[in-house]
Order: sequence, then C-alpha cells, then structure tokens
Amino acid sequence: MPPLQRRRLASTWTATNEWARWGGFVAYKGLWVLSASLLMLGIPFALASTEDQQIAMEEKQMNMQASANEVCFGARLGGFVGV
Repeated sequence: MPPLQRRRLASTWTATNEWARWGGFVAYKGLWVLSASLLMLGIPFALASTEDQQIAMEEKQMNMQASANEVCFGARLGGFVGV
C-alpha cells in the first residue's frame, strides 16, 4: 500500500473514531439527563398518585360503611330523634 493511501486511510479512521467517541459521549450524557429527570419527576408523581388512590379507597370504604349503618340502624335511630 502506498504511503499516501495509508495516510488517507489512517486520517479517515482517526476522524471516524473521533466522531464515534463524540457521538457516544453525547448519547451517554443525553441518557443520563433523561434518566435523572425521570427519576426526579417520576418518583414523586408515583408516590402522590398512590397516596391519592389510597385516600380515595378510604373515602369509598367510609361512605359504604356510613350507608350500611344508615340502612341497618337508620329506622331505629330515626324513631328516637323526635323524643
């Protein structure tokens, strides 16, 4: 292989290698920023969503219990209200 062709091949390889390293670095930083952002925003949102679901379930249970108490004891207690 002639020296000029060898130099061009080495130069092309070096440039390609540098671009690949730069692209990998940018991709790594982008993934790091994306994952950190998802963790910082996603975890509090998931916790708040779970807490809201738990509160809604507790309210539903309280309403069901109040309805059951009204059905079971409403007629008996209603007679004593006017006395």
